[in-house]
Amino acid sequence: MSLADSGPAPAPVDRTRAPTTHGAVSSLLYVSRAVRVIERPELAALVDAAQRRNRACDVTGVLYHENGKFLQWLEGPEDAVDRLFRTIMADDRHTDIQVVTRERAAHRLFSDWSMRLYDKSQGAPIFDLIDDGGAVRPARDVLERSATALLAGDDRDVLALFARAGLGLEANIALCDRLARALRRQWDADACTDPDVTGALSGLLVAFRKWRRLRLAAAPRPRPDLPPRSALIATLPGEPHFISAPLACERLLSAGVTPHLAFPETNEALFDDAHGRGFDGAAIVTSPVFGRAHWSDRLRAAASVIQRATDDDCVIVSLGARGLGIGMCTDDCGFTAHCLSANELPAHFA
Repeated sequence: MSLADSGPAPAPVDRTRAPTTHGAVSSLLYVSRAVRVIERPELAALVDAAQRRNRACDVTGVLYHENGKFLQWLEGPEDAVDRLFRTIMADDRHTDIQVVTRERAAHRLFSDWSMRLYDKSQGAPIFDLIDDGGAVRPARDVLERSATALLAGDDRDVLALFARAGLGLEANIALCDRLARALRRQWDADACTDPDVTGALSGLLVAFRKWRRLRLAAAPRPRPDLPPRSALIATLPGEPHFISAPLACERLLSAGVTPHLAFPETNEALFDDAHGRGFDGAAIVTSPVFGRAHWSDRLRAAASVIQRATDDDCVIVSLGARGLGIGMCTDDCGFTAHCLSANELPAHFA
């Protein structure tokens, strides 16, 4: 079994043999179950050996260990990944080995990690199990650590969360929502500034797109057999936090709705984006981090612009700021609904 460094901090990178970062790489994700308890001294020895071996064969990745179960992501040259996985399969310390995905990608997700281990036995669990279909979600402390890393410009923790087996598009959009709330908690604690949050959200979107590219390469987006529908996804003019808009586009595409993404700087530009396009719906996007209750007049104005620019049956929703929906979805506000997450949009547009 290929194990790696334990604890939350990444292992030092061997700069004498940097991993290949150009050209396509092979990636493999598998799960397995330990046949016995692996004690701490044995785990430490495996960590050291695995890191030396992986650096030597240009393989990088991440591994999870929870309750005797393992999940590992390997990436590198195809022949090196194949050789390493044959060794892993022959290791008698684990069983029930199942390959989850095996694919080629243009880039590595974990280019700085010869291998990193998340070990539940060494602290709080990395993932809290929830009941709906065996889905998982990160523990609170992991979210806080990931948010702190995003503020420092490091997206590797987030990529590790995105790569976790069982997290599909909807779950990872929900993960983005939770990370946005974690960033808000950092801001509330005066641990960062508004520009810091804006930069962290940009980093979060980049990480999401890296993961999404990888997933689409392995499993192209299906085309649902539904009547064609379309929706405008536009940020509120003046809103600097736009991450929810591209997430909304991805979610609508998965539901068979064609999204049109716009970042208007003025209400006049918003009108031009919406006018004469025959949209079935429109979403005005605000920050997932900060409440925009003081922008209620601006939101009503944007809704009015969409009403003037579209057909009477166009569904208009607001997407983003928590707490904003209270009092906003009335007969005279122009919005049909307020959505906290992009995952809620298909219920209104599809």
